[in-house]
Amino acid sequence: MNLTTELSFGKFGFNKKLRTKMKMIHFMLLAFFGMMALTQSCSNQETVKEELPIIADLKQAIDECSKFKHSDRTIGGNLKQFKKWGKLVFEASSEKDKEANTLARQLSTLLKQTQNDCMPILRLEFVKDIHGTLGKYGIDVSVEGERNETFILKSEIFEDKISQEKIQEMIDIQVIRLRFKNIKYTLPDNSETASKEYDPAQDSERILL
Repeated sequence: MNLTTELSFGKFGFNKKLRTKMKMIHFMLLAFFGMMALTQSCSNQETVKEELPIIADLKQAIDECSKFKHSDRTIGGNLKQFKKWGKLVFEASSEKDKEANTLARQLSTLLKQTQNDCMPILRLEFVKDIHGTLGKYGIDVSVEGERNETFILKSEIFEDKISQEKIQEMIDIQVIRLRFKNIKYTLPDNSETASKEYDPAQDSERILL
């Protein structure tokens, strides 16, 4: 085979074809690795963080608490709402999520102020409401103290210790829930026959009952 033939079809011609083929492989590999790099780049991008369901609950609670009016609910309804928000604060505070923790602190601050403002009003409303029931049996009721924390019941029936104890049993749980500090039982002449002291949580503290 002469040189021309060798250059065209022989060793050198084969190398030319091989070089062409290798170029094609090279370009294909570049394209392949380029796609890999793109895929890797996408996977390395920060994943869009899915919002925890509790965050939406916190935002709604903060909005509601900031506009809260105790008059929109019954006494029991107010206490139930405070308890619900307090539970939400407790749950969100244990989340390993900065936004949830921040919102929990915001709600906690709002809730403490709301409870602190409302609890004295709820105690007064409770006494007004129960007056209609106890008044039928000759028992007068009132509150005293700067924050309405002392519940006073006045009647001649409190000369009888058993009567006082029965009344105490009936109202005790509500008195505890509303965080009264004490109850006084007196006769019509204001002489005290009995009293009971409580050690309630501060009005601003989370409601558990």
